[in-house]
Amino acid sequence: MGKEPIVHELYDHLFERMKQFSPVKAFLVKTRIVFQAEVQFAAASPRKRWLNGYLWMKRQALHPRIHKLEMGVFRD
Repeated sequence: MGKEPIVHELYDHLFERMKQFSPVKAFLVKTRIVFQAEVQFAAASPRKRWLNGYLWMKRQALHPRIHKLEMGVFRD
């Protein structure tokens, strides 16, 4: 994959943490890894030296580490 070891370590840690809350599956797609429980809720895009993370949420979250927000339409 051409990624630095820290990227693999971050992914492994993220996936293990997610599995503590609920059964989760990971699917590789062209540009990212999608995490899915009952519905798709998160994804990670490995870069050479870091891991970009994405969360699908029903509410807006503000945090210094959040660089981009996109509000979508959710069906209940």
